[in-house]
Amino acid sequence: MAILFSNGFSNLFQYVQTYPKLSFGAVIALLVIGSLFYERMGFYVWYLGVIALGGVIAFGFDATLYFYTFLLGVATAFAEVISKFSDEPLKSLKTPHALIYHLMNGLVAVFALRVLFVFLGTPAPSDLQTQMKYVLSAGLGSMVLMRSKLFNIKIDDQDVSFGPEQIVKIYFNFMEAAIDRVRAKSRIDFVRERMRNICFDAVYDYAITMLQAPQAWDKDRRAKARKDLEAVKRTQKISQLKSYDLGFILLNNMGENFLTELFIDKDTRQEWWIQAPPEKKDESKIVVERGSKFAVLPFVGTREERKGYLAYGSSMSSNEFRKRLNWATKSSEEFEEETSPAKATLKGFKLTFNKPIAINGAELGLGNLTPDPSDEVKGVVYYLTQDQISFLNRDEAEYQLVPVKVTLDANGSNAKPQEVEAVTYVAKSTRDNLAPNPADLDLAIAGAIERGLDQDYVRKLESLKPGGGVK
Repeated sequence: MAILFSNGFSNLFQYVQTYPKLSFGAVIALLVIGSLFYERMGFYVWYLGVIALGGVIAFGFDATLYFYTFLLGVATAFAEVISKFSDEPLKSLKTPHALIYHLMNGLVAVFALRVLFVFLGTPAPSDLQTQMKYVLSAGLGSMVLMRSKLFNIKIDDQDVSFGPEQIVKIYFNFMEAAIDRVRAKSRIDFVRERMRNICFDAVYDYAITMLQAPQAWDKDRRAKARKDLEAVKRTQKISQLKSYDLGFILLNNMGENFLTELFIDKDTRQEWWIQAPPEKKDESKIVVERGSKFAVLPFVGTREERKGYLAYGSSMSSNEFRKRLNWATKSSEEFEEETSPAKATLKGFKLTFNKPIAINGAELGLGNLTPDPSDEVKGVVYYLTQDQISFLNRDEAEYQLVPVKVTLDANGSNAKPQEVEAVTYVAKSTRDNLAPNPADLDLAIAGAIERGLDQDYVRKLESLKPGGGVK
């Protein structure tokens, strides 16, 4: 072996001495090609680099059989990886642990070939047929050789093997676990991104139907996938966790591209949303020089365009409006920051309860706006994104969204009343002489008090209660 390495280094050194410019040019060319490949292939280029380095060493030392055996060992490792991480096998290779796993498998195969030569007591064969036998025996048999054991003993009811297997098993189990941890984080991030704010029950039938897409599935696999989804449907988990379950089931079976394509239009399908989506903020960074150092400070750039939405009835209550947006998890401070509520007045309309609704056999009225040039309606303007307004539209089929001009009350930041454009809901069908729905009226009164509307308007709302009279 020493003679082999000595001859190899000697051959390389002589070549460099004989062709110095060509050798230097080859190194530069390899670096340029390597950088171009790395730009396009990323981490995968390390595999090419390891194989190329192995080839240079093998051919420089006139040890081509070892190189072929090394390649076969690497191929064996690749087969093991794609069998364990079947959802996105190529992405499982984008870790240093996977690279080392392949490298060690290749070196184990090389070692097995060396052992084969030692035990047979013959030099490397010269004919091609015998060479192939040696390479295949070492490359494919390396795992058998290195995972062999001399004997077993029982320790606490467990069989513990002694021999090469114990070392190789511990090492490869560690590498597989390391790869799995990296992939697990990537899978979590992917499923969170794709399945966030998707209601499982809303997409269940859609997902079941799309399971007909894969043609290579047999009946058992298709039935198992459907059974897994049915089991998720029966669980008592919250909808968001159930949608994550759906994401992992589809990811395990079909991979990332299928899941992406399946929910590629999730941002425009309001009927799939669990809650009104939060505002998309333009997150940016600025570099500030501080003496001889630089500090990176985050700041929020332009906010997403928002529209004023006038709430004049039960939605003046922040708790009730948060329910409509399904923002129960948001704190009061977060809700206020997100919607920037402001007191407002809508002139030329009056508040009526003439939107019919049947409750316990009785027909009552929900809040509505009716044109009246001599009257005005007090309310609260919330600033919402288009997606948030679209989310409200899902439950307002019997109302239509109309544009209005409202006057914002003067406050600390607004020295005088300001007229702004907004939108609000008006009932499509009405009926006169309906008694207000008590729950709806109580929420409107509570919201008016919470938002600090003037006392005269609060008393006007209270007068609409049965027996309240006109004050």
